[in-house]
Amino acid sequence: MKTSKINKTYRRNKIFCSKKADISIVLLVFMTLALVGVALFSFMMGGKIDKKISDAKFLETTYAVEGKIDFYLAGALEQAIVKAYKDAAGGQVFVGSGCSTLPEKTDGIEKEFCRVDSNANAAFKEKIEGYFKENINALDFPESETTLNGLKNNIEQNRFSVEFDGKSTDLNANDIRINSQFNAKKQKKILWIIPVGEEITVLVGVNYEPNIMIKTELADLGLSDFEAIYQKTTECKNANSISSCNDAEKDVKITGFNSCLSGKLADFAINAEARCISSKPYFLAELKSGELFIDGDFEAIGIKFIVAAE
Repeated sequence: MKTSKINKTYRRNKIFCSKKADISIVLLVFMTLALVGVALFSFMMGGKIDKKISDAKFLETTYAVEGKIDFYLAGALEQAIVKAYKDAAGGQVFVGSGCSTLPEKTDGIEKEFCRVDSNANAAFKEKIEGYFKENINALDFPESETTLNGLKNNIEQNRFSVEFDGKSTDLNANDIRINSQFNAKKQKKILWIIPVGEEITVLVGVNYEPNIMIKTELADLGLSDFEAIYQKTTECKNANSISSCNDAEKDVKITGFNSCLSGKLADFAINAEARCISSKPYFLAELKSGELFIDGDFEAIGIKFIVAAE
């Protein structure tokens, strides 16, 4: 019987010791998890980027870089539009493909201006894109200008879009990144959560992706869209039509046509005259832009066309 008692006591003591050991392990695991949780929470909170950055130096630096991007893109786009416009004017690209061929070539013009060509906008847009890329590629930035050199690389890889509706051009530049760094003051903490009062300086890096969209109107450049030129010309022609090559009032009507067109297309200097081609009266109009553009030298853009005067 004594032996049996001793065995029971031994088993009770063994069970008690096992339970005590299990509780210690649980407490140790719990404390470890708690510390890890606190550390992760502190890391997440400490590493979180503020949605609002009010550091004036950072804002000034970032906006200055964005301003440079706008400046170079807008300049390259305006030059591209002017060159495309000059090409369209010189090559008579704006004259409708279905317009009648003149009985004889006059002042280098082969077709009557009866409407604006339906493919003119698409051809104009293609010209703008090509000249825009050329203009950006011609820019030479210092190696330290990483953002501007990145912009140049993006344009070279066609990471931009151009839209043209006949009157205005919209440029959208994609994937532009401005990487900025600035120093910020931060309170020193123990275990990331307990402030100790001492401030330290940390380097903060921010990636800013601006949405660059530039819109340029032909009117802003002192140019008129070809549809407006055609419509105004038609209005002035109808008000000053010439019945025949021998119309007695031909000179008066030429003067009226000039005056009318000058009033409606005020951005251009107008010079029009009457031409008799195969016994049929026409108006030969030459427009010179009031603005002078740089293309090697300062020069005006000329547009010349012929419309039936009857």
